[in-house]
Amino acid sequence: MFIRQYGAFFSSTFPWLFVCIICWWLDRLFMELGHRRSETTFCYHNNLQYVNIHCMVTILAVCCQSAHSIWRRKKNFKREAVLLGVTTPCTYHLYILQSAICCAWAVIFACIIDVSPWLCFQSIVQKRASIAAIAMAMLCALLYMEQLLYNRTLQLQVDNMEI
Repeated sequence: MFIRQYGAFFSSTFPWLFVCIICWWLDRLFMELGHRRSETTFCYHNNLQYVNIHCMVTILAVCCQSAHSIWRRKKNFKREAVLLGVTTPCTYHLYILQSAICCAWAVIFACIIDVSPWLCFQSIVQKRASIAAIAMAMLCALLYMEQLLYNRTLQLQVDNMEI
């Protein structure tokens, strides 16, 4: 269960969410290096120029990261099923939880990293600590639930095989 170590950080954030965060920092870096005027931004919190584009890229990155994470988890589940000699059951519940874990990590990044385009919206800036705390609590619950359902699904297949 190496993938679940450290809060599934690596499998739920790499590579797509990290690419998105690098884009946020590059936009901020270009502003600070003088490649564009700071008066052109409408976001005064972190001086990102293309806030709407960054928000859309973030949503796209979360979708791509979810697909990548689901693919990795599916591959791992099939490998364990083959090792146990059982058939692969329906695992859509695990995929939904995997997508939710990726979303929770993205929300935490969006609220905590100071160059996030989501901090251009006052409703998020004013409640960012609460949003991050709720996302962290959900992440802990989702990780536990996903691990429990993963093991239970494998166990049910093993029990059905013995009958």
